[in-house]
Amino acid sequence: MRSKLILPITVPVLVLLTCTWIALYWLQPGPREHLGIGFFLGSLFGHCTLASGWIVLGPSGWRRLPLALVWLLAFPFAFFINPSLYGSNSE
Repeated sequence: MRSKLILPITVPVLVLLTCTWIALYWLQPGPREHLGIGFFLGSLFGHCTLASGWIVLGPSGWRRLPLALVWLLAFPFAFFINPSLYGSNSE
């Protein structure tokens, strides 16, 4: 049953990602910093959406909320720790 659901979900996601990258190539949206901000905000909102869906629909009972909060805090933590490890581009 599960394998029958993977293909109908995967194909539209791959088509959407492909169209997004083609549009980014053709449109060339301003400076690269804007693209990075867009990816950051898109990833952050995507993680929030997935975590909230997992809290409501996921397995393992009472452990879902603390694990989802840890999951949501991991992304900003990684984002802010990255410049300290690899240096910042503000020079």
